[in-house]
Amino acid sequence: MLIRQVYGVAPYQISSGPGWLDDDRYDIDAKAQGDPSREQMMATLQTLLADRFKLEVHRETREGPVFALTVAKNGAKLKQPKDGEESFIRNGRTGPLDKDAATSILYGQKASMPAFIEQLSRQLGRPVLDRTGITSDFDFRLEFAAGDAPTDAGPSIFAAIQEQLGLKLEAAKGPVEILVVDHAEKPSEN
Repeated sequence: MLIRQVYGVAPYQISSGPGWLDDDRYDIDAKAQGDPSREQMMATLQTLLADRFKLEVHRETREGPVFALTVAKNGAKLKQPKDGEESFIRNGRTGPLDKDAATSILYGQKASMPAFIEQLSRQLGRPVLDRTGITSDFDFRLEFAAGDAPTDAGPSIFAAIQEQLGLKLEAAKGPVEILVVDHAEKPSEN
């Protein structure tokens, strides 16, 4: 998890490395001087991982499974944003907080297609390629059955995107940026 955070990648973007990287747990106690930016903090944590865990990584692009987002045959059903609104995309859910959600909600206002694509990639655990040609901002609300919800909880995310937004997700092959773990060692007890 820390490697994903520090290098800014999703779980599907990490390859190789020893099995203990997924299983072992460590407490990392570090303090930054001053008021570093997030970018500075991530660079410092990359150095810490290299020093303490002898972590060596490189990035490469591989052909892999992706989803292509296109406009459905009846056209997009995205709403024009209202003037002056702030831009955001948020996740929500319905159902009791102590139980699994029945319905997931993804909604946004004055959203850009790149921001929407990023949210979909996270939701689906796979890169989504924008093949819509949509360049303007939009408002939207998408409701779909949560991943582990009963089948009668609502449409799948694939059906909901088509029915509610007039867009279509299709499985495809495409470029996937991967962070390859070349080397890692368990830290000494010191």
